[in-house]
Amino acid sequence: MMLKRESVEAPASTYITYFRNHMSMEESKIFPLVQALLSEEDWAAIEKAAPFERDPLFGGSLEKRYEGLHQQIVREA
Repeated sequence: MMLKRESVEAPASTYITYFRNHMSMEESKIFPLVQALLSEEDWAAIEKAAPFERDPLFGGSLEKRYEGLHQQIVREA
């Protein structure tokens, strides 16, 4: 099922604005503060408690899974 552009455009724009503001706050205020406050030992403890894992949303499987949807959007745009 495809939604009409008009029903998605305004909410998507609002979300994008919110998300960009959120990321800007993280990058300009929160991340520098965290870097200043945490020691090497803190980072080691964080890595041990929460090791890096590939994000399933942005991994290679996403590209394959949504290729058909992407092609449909391109055709209808």
